Amino acid sequence: MIRTTTTLRCQFKDSLGSNRTLSIDQPRTDLTKEEIQAFMEYAIEADIYHPNTEEIRSSLAFISGATITKRIVETIELT
Repeated sequence: MIRTTTTLRCQFKDSLGSNRTLSIDQPRTDLTKEEIQAFMEYAIEADIYHPNTEEIRSSLAFISGATITKRIVETIELT
């Protein structure tokens, strides 16, 4: 059995300088560069990132890049 998966990885720097990634499984196949950029800008403006810490508050600050990864997985039937 063969299956294909696709993942959009949106990469950011947060306000403390750390790398942050938002991963989206099975994005639309017809996404444009402009749509991805608009989403990432919205993610920064809407302040959607909230780390699991009460001591330090950081937020997404800059776009670092984006990638789309396609994987083909083949299951090998063993007896």
